[in-house]
Amino acid sequence: MVCAIAATEKSWLQHEDGQIHRAFFSRAVQVLHIVMGIDDLECVQCLLFLCMYGHNEPQSVNMWYTTSLALQLAIGTDLHRKESLTGQSLLCTEMSKRVFWCSYVMSCNMAINMGRPLGIHESDITTPLPLLLAGDQLSDSCIHPTLSQTAISQVPDTLAFIHIIQLRKSMRRYTSHSTR
Repeated sequence: MVCAIAATEKSWLQHEDGQIHRAFFSRAVQVLHIVMGIDDLECVQCLLFLCMYGHNEPQSVNMWYTTSLALQLAIGTDLHRKESLTGQSLLCTEMSKRVFWCSYVMSCNMAINMGRPLGIHESDITTPLPLLLAGDQLSDSCIHPTLSQTAISQVPDTLAFIHIIQLRKSMRRYTSHSTR
């Protein structure tokens, strides 16, 4: 799926007819049932990748269904609850938070854009936002970092992600108040 997503961006360079991304997508979909058989973090990640592909190729993916399914699986595995993070390594904790918030943002975007109901009440979410850490700062052997190790200037990509989450939460509050 990652190759399909990347190929949608550069397909005209990689293949004469510009359809290589569809071949990658078709191959990924052939094994999708294996991942879908296991309701876990990787399954949610796979659905989120499917959503990312669907943003570039909307005729290939039912975005409302897929974003909703990703969020519901994230909720079903308690990724929305901070209690589920107890006892996990830094890597597992941060991946869980990032996957949940990514599914939340994608689901919020879809619900707001389509005028459909939101998938979770904000009051049900207790998991904190991700730490300001770049991917290479995460490892199973890493201890929780100090404030100086998470300086904003070191991780602008994570900071942007957190700002997007906060923006979607604000948009959600606005749209829920304006529809009353």
